[in-house]
Amino acid sequence: MFRSIFRPYGLVWNILNTVTDILGLSLLWLVCCLPIVTIAPATTALYDAVVHGIRYKEGGAYRRFLKTFRAEWKTGIPVTLLWAAVLGGCGYILAVLLVMVRQGSLSTVYAGIYFGVMLLPIACFCWSAAILSRFTFS
Repeated sequence: MFRSIFRPYGLVWNILNTVTDILGLSLLWLVCCLPIVTIAPATTALYDAVVHGIRYKEGGAYRRFLKTFRAEWKTGIPVTLLWAAVLGGCGYILAVLLVMVRQGSLSTVYAGIYFGVMLLPIACFCWSAAILSRFTFS
């Protein structure tokens, strides 16, 4: 029994390897997202590295993350700025609705509905990062 647990290619070590790769890639994504304008290239690189490194079990997930991050730099920054403008406008409307909440109860319903609807542009941003990782632009 113990022989199967401590095998380097056994189930336990494969699971631990996958978990540490996910944690390491997530930390690398977090560090690359510190400058706000690099959120789209970092998200694209994370998606690409997870799909190839974890799902398809290809080696070099960290190298792939950094390679994709550098490759998507030029297209990812305009995408981040575009989505920041869209989400900033949505956030402004939400702020106006929250000020109106203090004045009436019907505005509370509108603010709640609008807050739920705001998840759609955020989901579209995440989806666009996945699409960016599939195509290479020159």
